[in-house]
Amino acid sequence: MNYDSEEAKQQQESTAEKLQSIRSVFGDGKIIAIMKDYLEKASPVIKELNAKAKSGEALEEEEIEELKTHSALLKQLINIILQVKDVIDEDLVKRSDEFFFNLRKLAEGGDEKAKKMYEKMLPLYKQAHGLDSPELNN
Repeated sequence: MNYDSEEAKQQQESTAEKLQSIRSVFGDGKIIAIMKDYLEKASPVIKELNAKAKSGEALEEEEIEELKTHSALLKQLINIILQVKDVIDEDLVKRSDEFFFNLRKLAEGGDEKAKKMYEKMLPLYKQAHGLDSPELNN
């Protein structure tokens, strides 16, 4: 792959390593199955305790501790999911940018099909990167 700088190369390699790590952890579906199983089992318990608390009934210490445990686990699950999402989003943006700039190169080289596609994609590219705001046009 052609890199504009050593920093770009390191970023791409870092993203590739993160994606590989995600694939190795989540690829076989076992972790997802464990997460799903936990959520399916915890959801009714949480709903029941929530309904009890909303009705004005006092929760026992054991129930409060159970809610705290579920809350901590859910926060960890959400953080893991958001971290994975960020890595995947970052990779998607980089790959989309690579495609866009290769398309532009072809269009500038005289490829008419590439030029038409580039013209259609340019507004989308600007919008995705926040380059279409009125403040930038002043």
